[in-house]
Amino acid sequence: MSPYFSKIPSKIFPLILLLLIVYFPLFLHLDTMPYRIWDESRLAVSAFEMLHTHNYWVVTFGDVPDLWSVKPPLMIWVIAISFKLLGYNALALRLPSALFGLATVLVIYDFCRKDLRNPLLSFLSVFVLVTTAGYMDYHVTRTGDYDALLILCQTLFVIHFARHHFLNTHPSKNLYWSAFWLALALMTKGVAALFLLPSLVICLLLEGKLILYFKNKHTYIAVMIAFTPILAYFGWREHLSAGYLQAVWDMELFNRYLQGDGDAHIIRQSLLEKIEHYWDALYDDDFKPWLYLLPVSVISIYQLSNVFHRKILLFFLCNVLTIILLITFSSSKKGWYEAPIYPYLAILVGQALVWLAPFFEIILQNNKHFVVKCGLWSMIILFLAAPYWRIFKKFHGNTDHLYEWEQRQYTPFMSEIGKKMDYFVLQTGYNAAIEFVKKVSNEASSFKTHTMSVRDTQLYPKHIKMGAKVMCCEQEARDSLNQYFIYKTIDNQRTCVLVEITGLKTPP
Repeated sequence: MSPYFSKIPSKIFPLILLLLIVYFPLFLHLDTMPYRIWDESRLAVSAFEMLHTHNYWVVTFGDVPDLWSVKPPLMIWVIAISFKLLGYNALALRLPSALFGLATVLVIYDFCRKDLRNPLLSFLSVFVLVTTAGYMDYHVTRTGDYDALLILCQTLFVIHFARHHFLNTHPSKNLYWSAFWLALALMTKGVAALFLLPSLVICLLLEGKLILYFKNKHTYIAVMIAFTPILAYFGWREHLSAGYLQAVWDMELFNRYLQGDGDAHIIRQSLLEKIEHYWDALYDDDFKPWLYLLPVSVISIYQLSNVFHRKILLFFLCNVLTIILLITFSSSKKGWYEAPIYPYLAILVGQALVWLAPFFEIILQNNKHFVVKCGLWSMIILFLAAPYWRIFKKFHGNTDHLYEWEQRQYTPFMSEIGKKMDYFVLQTGYNAAIEFVKKVSNEASSFKTHTMSVRDTQLYPKHIKMGAKVMCCEQEARDSLNQYFIYKTIDNQRTCVLVEITGLKTPP
């Protein structure tokens, strides 16, 4: 590391500064955005029902075994504990993900500082990670989803394997720890946890050491540690609720990888379109501007004098390329599928910045003019500040431009109205956020919240009587309300309206 930059204090001060920098991307306005209507709210409903039924093995949704979202229950257990401690609210739902994101940051900081022995790399790697839009994002560290915990477990799995294989630090112990974290990753998101195994096998093949692992008894102990919990859970869950294993096969394993989620556009993509899908996301937003430094990172790796550190960084690069390759050829494509690569990309880009540091030092030392030095420092600061400011603005401003924002307007209004009266929510389709807030409201209040689909117009006269209160937030729901009822407006909030039914219409 450059002597110029080594003057930076290497212990307490950088860690305090780091925590201050991390706070805003991870925790700023964490509980202000309405619940996301898909996975986040589905996990919330399952955790709520788990606490009320005390059935901690069979995950339910709508009080029946969930055979649509069939992932193992570790994250739901975590959310249930958070609900128990903090109550049924958005902060309790999302705080675990943010804390797992913080834990990942600290793991990377500790690994780079102690194992790679580079305090500057530890700071810069974490800075890159917390300014990565694809990681500090919804469905990862900012919402109550599976992925922040999955990424933490996968990162620890890889780091402990690196300590075991490359650094030979307590090899058996670190191999077992690596298996332990893989076990937790499997219990978090099932088969998605295994996407790092091919890069591990490739690494061992290239080094000619794969056969040695087959001859090592510790390998088989590690395999037992990694796979026993998930296999035991699968068997027990099938015993308690028949049909679970078939659902896992249909929804999570090869059927989904090959056939996708029913999106014909994704399935029909050409090879070029498949390759472009995630690289375009990285280039356009998710890893901007750090992606430009990856070529520099590759060059800097081969300049390292420590052969073990070089192998570790090449192993991280192999992890990135392997995951990208696997998700590229999957017929199911989601923006967060690429999220597990970011801790490794952050370290790789951090290495590029460390390698470039001496060049900046030479430029700064050779330019004695005060104005020139100020200009150069301003360029460096702006280069680092711009991505951080972009992340800050992402979570500080209005989020109504996000996908399905109209469907997400129900829950803030519901939380307010459910304390005052009985009412119906007129909804247009699947919305787990409505289901979660309804359950919470009905438990906490003597007033009852009911839901009614606009598809069930034949049931309107039976359930929605004169004087009933009805809420709707979507244009289709408002159109249905106008078609079938005469009403007066009681209250409104953003796109939502609460009305009292004063008469019935005979639809044409």
